[in-house]
Amino acid sequence: MQTIICDSCRKQIKDADRDVNYVTVLDKAMCVPCKENFEKRVTTAMRTKKKYVFLDHKKLLTDTLRKICK
Repeated sequence: MQTIICDSCRKQIKDADRDVNYVTVLDKAMCVPCKENFEKRVTTAMRTKKKYVFLDHKKLLTDTLRKICK
């Protein structure tokens, strides 16, 4: 049995089941509340952009993930 720890809040995820009570984004594991916070930050930042550019979105995702999961 593996122990999964959220890379954002550093809490252990009890009875870890992927896509049920934790999610993997790139190489980071996040609990559901941290994932929602991550998505909220990315969505808010993308709304300030005038047009969608894939590379900008990808860079924003990775930068936000690095900030949250220090």
